[in-house]
Order: sequence, then C-alpha cells, then structure tokens
Amino acid sequence: MFNPLLPHTPSAGRLSSILLPLAMMLLVGTLGCGEEDGDGDNLSGLDAPSILVSPSSFNFPDTPIGERETATLIISNTGGSVLNITEMELVDESPSPQFRRGQGFLSTLQIPSGESHEFSVSYIPVSPDPARAEVRMRTNDPDNAEVIVELNTPQLGPQIFGNQAVRFNRVPAGEEAWTLTTIQNIGTTPLSISQILLGRNSDFDIAFPTPGADPADLESDTDQWPEVLEPGEAFDIRIWFRPINNNPSSGEVTILSNDPNRSTFSLELIGNSGSPCMEVNQGEVLDFGASSAGQVGRRSVVITNCSAETPLELTNIFLSENPNSIFDLNLDPLGGDPDDAPVSIAPSRSATFQVLFAPISETASYEAKLTIESNDTVASPYEIALLGEGTDNECPVAVAEGRILNTTRTFTEGTALPLNTIELLGGSSFDPDGQIDFYEWTILEAPENSQARLSPSPNIVDPTLYLDLAGTYVVELMVYDNQGVASCGEPATVTIQAIPEDDVHIQLVWDAPGVANPTPDAGVDLDLHYLHPSGRWNGDGSVYWNNRFPNWGNTEDERDDPRLDIDDTCCGGPENINHSNPESGLEYGVGVYYFTDRGLGAAYATVRIYIRGELRFQLRNTYMPSEGYFWHVANIRWPSTDVYRRDVIDFGFPVQ
Repeated sequence: MFNPLLPHTPSAGRLSSILLPLAMMLLVGTLGCGEEDGDGDNLSGLDAPSILVSPSSFNFPDTPIGERETATLIISNTGGSVLNITEMELVDESPSPQFRRGQGFLSTLQIPSGESHEFSVSYIPVSPDPARAEVRMRTNDPDNAEVIVELNTPQLGPQIFGNQAVRFNRVPAGEEAWTLTTIQNIGTTPLSISQILLGRNSDFDIAFPTPGADPADLESDTDQWPEVLEPGEAFDIRIWFRPINNNPSSGEVTILSNDPNRSTFSLELIGNSGSPCMEVNQGEVLDFGASSAGQVGRRSVVITNCSAETPLELTNIFLSENPNSIFDLNLDPLGGDPDDAPVSIAPSRSATFQVLFAPISETASYEAKLTIESNDTVASPYEIALLGEGTDNECPVAVAEGRILNTTRTFTEGTALPLNTIELLGGSSFDPDGQIDFYEWTILEAPENSQARLSPSPNIVDPTLYLDLAGTYVVELMVYDNQGVASCGEPATVTIQAIPEDDVHIQLVWDAPGVANPTPDAGVDLDLHYLHPSGRWNGDGSVYWNNRFPNWGNTEDERDDPRLDIDDTCCGGPENINHSNPESGLEYGVGVYYFTDRGLGAAYATVRIYIRGELRFQLRNTYMPSEGYFWHVANIRWPSTDVYRRDVIDFGFPVQ
C-alpha cells in the first residue's frame, strides 16, 4: 500500500533538504539557456531564427546603357524567434558604380518569426562590360551568421535576330517568286554589318527594299544594306527564287557583323522542297503526225515526280474535244484509272501510260485535248494538245532489241550487271512501202537517281545505255518513214534488269541542291565507306577511295575481297562497293563521308544495300550539312545477312 510522506516526519525533512538545491540548479540552468538582453544570440534548436533570402542570387537581363533595371528580393524568417540583421550593405565591384540601393534596403532590421521583409536593388549600366555586386548581411541565425546575395549582369552588346530559313513552295522552272525576311538588332548596343553574302546557287538572288517604301515597289530595291542597326532597329531582305528546273534547290545568305556570339549569321534558302512536283515528258503538244488509217498509233507519256520528298498523286487523266473517239488512253501501265482511285508516284520516280491514235480517214486531220490532274497545285491541271492526221501510207514497224556490249546474244527482256553497257539495236525495223528515215529511242523507266542517258544520241539506229545503278530499265523505240509516218501497233521496248552478282552490293548516290550542273570543278564529293570490324573508318580495314581493293579474309584468295568500283568526285554518284564471301561471324559497317563541298552547301545522300541481288535496305535523301560530316548508315551481319539501321550523323569520323 502506498503511503505519502508527511512533511513533519524525519523522512520528509531529509527529502526537502535534497530537492531544494536541485530546484535551484534547474532554475539557473533554465535562465542560462534563455534570451540574454533580448538579442537572441544564444538561441538554438527550434527557438532559433532562420534566414531565407529569395532569390538567393539574381542575374539582371540585358539593359541598355543609362537605363534602370530593378531587382526585388525578399528576406523571410522561418525560425522560431526574432531574426536580427545587424548589418546589411551593397558592395559594388564595378570599376564605376552601377548598382543602387532601392526601397526597403536598410542597414539593420528585425524580422519577427514567420514574417518577411522586401527590398530592391537597381542596376544602371554605364558600359557594355559585365558587372557584379553583392548584398552582404550579418545575422543572428546560428547557421547563417553571414549571408551573401550575388548580383550579376550579362555581357551587353549587339544581337542579330532573324528567321534562319526561308522556304519557297512550288515554283515552276523559268518562273520567279519573292518573299521578304527581316533582320533585327535585339541587343543593347549598335549592330555593325560588314558583309552580306549570297551563296553560289544561281536559283536565288537578294535585294534590299528602300526603308519606308512600299514592300511591293520592286523598283525601289537597292543592293545596299544598312551598315549600322541601332538597338531595336530592323531592315528587310528580299529573297528571289528563279529555278532553272523543277528540282529541289537550296542556297544560303551569310551576314557578317559585330555580334559577339553570332558574328556569322546564316540564313538557309530552300526552294521546291516538300511540295508535289509533276513533269510530263511530252510537253504541251503531242503530235502523232501522219498515221495509217485503220491502224493504231501509240505514244508513251512519262510522268515524273520531281519532288525528292513528297508523293505525287494523280487524281484524273481524261480526254476531251475528241469527236468520234479517234484518240484513246491505255492507263493499264499506271495500275488503273486515277479517276477510280488516285495513283501515287513516289518521290523521284516515274510512271507511264499510253495515248492511242486510230484515224478513220486517209485525208482528215484530228485534234483532241488530254488533261492530267494531280496534287501539284502549280502544274495541275496539265493540258496537252493532241494532233494527228490520216494517211494511206502504211506505217513502219519498229523492232527493238538489246545486248550487252561486246556480246552476241540479243533480247527484248534480259538481265545484266550494274555498270554493264547495253547496246540497243533498231536495225531490224522496216517500212512495208518505203524506208526508215528517223529513229527515236526513249527511256521509259530507270532506277531512282539513275543518270542513265542514251549515247551518243537517242536518234541513231544503235545507241548505248550505261547501267549506272541496279534496278529496272525500259527503253522504247519509235521509227518514222520517209513520209513522216510513225510506227504503229504494239510498242517496241527493251527491258533490262540490272542485278548485282555479289553477295553484298552497296550503292551511294547524292544530290546537291546548290549545284545546278555538276562538273569536276563545280560539284560536291561524297565518299562511300565499308568497314571491316577489325579496322577503322578512313584507314586500314575500310574500303573507300584511298583503299579500293583491300585484301580481306583469306590472303591467298581474292574472291573474298571487297572492291570499290567507282569513285565519283563531283556529280552525284553512283559509288558502288561489292563484296562476296564475307567472313562468318562478323559485322561490317556502311558509312558515307562528305569529303568536300567546294562552298556549294548541303547534300542529300541515298544509300541502298543489296544482299544477293535483292534490295534489302535503303535510306533516302539523308541531309548532310557540309564537308567533314560522317553518316554511319547501317551494319551488315554475316552469314545471317541481316542489315541493321544505324543512321547516325556527326562531324568527323567515329572513333572505333
């Protein structure tokens, strides 16, 4: 049972004598931990003040010389007792004072727990040089006895600004278009422009509208630009685009100035890129001339998508003003009538259909109109006048054959190797009632990017055709007799499949929009590279222009060695690398290096990889900015024959 001690008992007296001194000690300890004269310097733990400055540092924006920019800062006390700031000063480290104390900037202040104080600092630059200052505070925060807030400014100066690309949609060859682009000085000091240079592409031109003139007043344009732009000032550049063909085109305007960060400002010019583009080989008149009454004359119409990026959609092809249906269409080669469903032609590809002419009278003349509609807003609708007349003269018969040069076997459909030359033979053509007076060979189909031409002329009996790329070639022959009557009946064509014979066939072609007519002195040079896994790009173990026939695999057997067939230094390729009997268990690399641009700008590269004659992989129209860039295209694993896309572009050769 618990019995409390009574105060008059001996035990209670002994306890009181012990507790009294202990209570006195606790009282002294409590007083020692409390505030001393109200300044709180010895507070700690939850009772201590805590300073928080927001922001903890400040970067002033660009400020014109002589103008004022103000920063506002907030001091907060997040602690449990009064925050005492015993000293606050602004230390300006600039050679000439540029910072000023603002509203609320006090030498000393007290901030109760949970409250804040706001003050400001102003910056008035006197020079374009960067400046720096500090706000320094001494406090009773036990963890932050001294607080420093840094104040910084940027490098003042001029700053050029403008659109970095000017794009023209579809502009037909021989026509022109213009647009204005604005160049501004968004900096804080005057911008001095020393030069404005136009790249070497003749499709583009520039002029400078007179300030204050009507932008449409072309007569007021000059060749002079303002040499100095004050802060906030701007001027216009008129960019002209006058394409010589329908191909994509690019150029560049370079502006040299005293902008410390962008002394060279480049403005990219892009024309005829991204829009569908239709070219028709027959022009605006298709004249059958005289054709035998009761016979059917045929003419092939080739439609080419001259855009490198966007599919061309044929939406309708029809005849009008065609009494008695003398003219007709064979749309089967297109795969159907575009009026039923649009026919799509891939970028840089062609499609063919036929116009038929069957006169019913030996003395009459005939006319009709052919219309082609497409998603090329400039060229659609495309109209072709059809002309023809009847005659009692029998039409000649075209007979077309081909053979690989220096061989004897002829064919109308045959195979060959890329880089073979085909001799086309028209000598078996005949005229039942006269003689052949004129030959007309036409390439109806060729592989994408092919530069194949009929040599020395398409109007001789036996021209040659160089198979520069793997793929399908179709060539048609028309003949005319001594009375101008064209061959009729079924078309005379030769079809050649160019199929690589090696296990690996790699093909590089390219287009440089800044080069209208490439030549060895005015063209860009890209190089194809093929890497052995133990080698390095542009060195040992790599096939390229400086190592065209390395000895790989079995050193005693040349049949497993790769080879570079062609090194084209100017004109869009092709460059081909072939490799048979690759080593098992290895992975080979395929790359492209932009060797030299001769100041002509960017190029668009296409690489195709054939495995055992089959097109297994391609990447088309990859943008390569300028010389010095390397494109790691893909890797080939053997013997699986798998091709793995890499598609990595960087400056310089990769480090193995």
